[in-house]
This record gives sequence, C-alpha cells and structure tokens, in this order.
Amino acid sequence: MKQEVNLYQVGVRQNKISTMGIVTILLLLGLAVSLAGVSLYTGAQSEEWNRKLQSAEKQRQKLREQVQKLEQQISSQDNKDLRERIQKLSTKRDSRKKLLQVLSGTGSTQQQGFAPFLEVLARQNVSGLWLTGFQIDLQGEPSLRLGGKTTDAEQIPEYLMQLSREKIFSGYTFETLSAERLDDPPGIISFTLATKEN
Repeated sequence: MKQEVNLYQVGVRQNKISTMGIVTILLLLGLAVSLAGVSLYTGAQSEEWNRKLQSAEKQRQKLREQVQKLEQQISSQDNKDLRERIQKLSTKRDSRKKLLQVLSGTGSTQQQGFAPFLEVLARQNVSGLWLTGFQIDLQGEPSLRLGGKTTDAEQIPEYLMQLSREKIFSGYTFETLSAERLDDPPGIISFTLATKEN
C-alpha cells in the first residue's frame, strides 16, 4: 500500500493563512492609526474652538463693561444737561418775575404801570405786521411810541383801529405816523406811530 502526501498544497495553504493574517493585522493597524489621527485632529480642533470661545467670551465681557460705562456716562450727561436746563429756566423765570414786578409797580396813578400796555400790544395780531420796538413814558405827560414793519401799507390803519378799540388807549390819540419803504429787504415798509394824551 502506497500513501501519497501532497506537501505542495499544504505549504500553499499555510502561506495563504499567514498572508491573510498579516493583511488583517495591517488593516487593523491602519484603522487604529487612522482613528488615532482623527482623534488627535478632533482634539486639536476642540482645543482651538475652546480657545476661540474663551477669547470671544472675554471680548463680550469687555464690550459689556464698555456699554455699562457708556450708559453711566450718558445717564450722568443727561442729568447734567437736565440740571443746566432747569437752572437756565429758573434764572429766566426769576428775571421775568422781577421785570413784571418792575413793570407793574411803575407808572402814574392814571394807569397801573406798563403791564396793561404790554398786554394790549401782545394781544394785537395783524398778519404781515410786526412791532420792532416801543417806548412808553408814563412820567409827566404820558406818551406812547411804536415802531414796526409790514409787508402791506394798508395794514397800518387796520392796526391803528385795533389799538383804538382797547380801553387803555381811550385817552390817547395817535398824532404822528411816518412810513418808509425799505430797499433792503425789498417790499418791507418801516413805520412809526406816536401818541399824545388829549
């Protein structure tokens, strides 16, 4: 009896098995290296993003502090402006109060000081006519002198009629009227009215 052993095939099979094992090991090793690389890369990216996040948080904190400082400055500036405005208005009110006291406490016994004249003059309203100055003399023989400007000469008689209807002017007559057309600005008439007690 003869027995044959095929050594050639057994050797090939062992080579195939060892080659397959090496390839598998190499693949696993490559996969492990790749995973390690990805892990290192994501770790580095994570650290970079953490640094950026911390930097952004610091900037946000700085900006928040700047906004708070600006709000405080604006608030203190508003308060300062408000105090200055209140002070100016108070000063203006006090000076007007003093002027009113002077005007109402001055004058002859016939009239109650300047205030009634000023009230009457303030009430008059003729479109296109305005006063530029006035002079009231209540010492001795009372007199009134008005200066103004108009865009239409026919408005002067209308203004005189309005004044004559006021009770305070009942004892006065406008004796002089002078009017002059101005070159600058063109179309404007300057006028002066003067009264004398009857």
